[in-house]
Amino acid sequence: MQIARKWKTVRVQRWHHCREYSSYFLRQQQKEKIALSRETEREREMREMGYAATKQEISLRGIQTDVILDPDTANAILLVSEDQRSVQPAEEPHDLPDDPEGFEWRYCVLGRHYWEVEVGDRKEWHIGVCSKNMERKKGWVKMTPENGYWTMGLTDGNKYQKVGIFLDYETGEISFYNATDGSHIYTFLHASFSEPLYPVFRILILEPTALTICPTPKEVESSPDPDLMPDHSLETPVTPGLANESGERQAEVTSLLLPAQPGAEGLPLHNNQSEP
Repeated sequence: MQIARKWKTVRVQRWHHCREYSSYFLRQQQKEKIALSRETEREREMREMGYAATKQEISLRGIQTDVILDPDTANAILLVSEDQRSVQPAEEPHDLPDDPEGFEWRYCVLGRHYWEVEVGDRKEWHIGVCSKNMERKKGWVKMTPENGYWTMGLTDGNKYQKVGIFLDYETGEISFYNATDGSHIYTFLHASFSEPLYPVFRILILEPTALTICPTPKEVESSPDPDLMPDHSLETPVTPGLANESGERQAEVTSLLLPAQPGAEGLPLHNNQSEP
């Protein structure tokens, strides 16, 4: 009788354990299904956006903005070219006036609705946009949307030569394209902007290759230099891609351009989403 009671107790305990494990696995399975559903929905949304970004809806180079760097916002360890289109690390810091809009962190510079950046063979770079009142004097700041940064970049190797950035302030989208073949890289969706935005660039590693802002089509047409002629058009349907949203260290340099706000000249304001 005692053995039977013990066996019953063991069976009940085991049954409770099995039920707990079963509940745990069911919860985990449910979480995975929800996560998969969200990921599938995101992929579908991006795919639809990719197909929506047709030649008729978005002729990126047709609204290309002339972007220049603001040397007054550069840190002392960065060199801005005379034409204010290129930036690279300096071998030694140089004296600069203390500008309230300058970056205290070592590798940053600000500059001023589509533009392209020549990254060349540089193995490390980050580019995108930042809000006007993002933190500049705090030292190291993660370049994440929560901190007012929407960027993409690479830290080890480079499969791009030129990257196009498209900002739609009204719909809250920031898209990145491979400007060489027009393919889509990534898009930040449903961002909420409440203040002017500025292009931002950041570099960390001392490399000979500079980040260079490409001239607008009008400048290219008036230039006798054949090397400045545009290569492949971005007026092609984009295809969805992937980008790192982990909030890892991202390099940064900015350009104080005209604030990107609704109604800004050259900014395509429409309700169609245009995934990068």
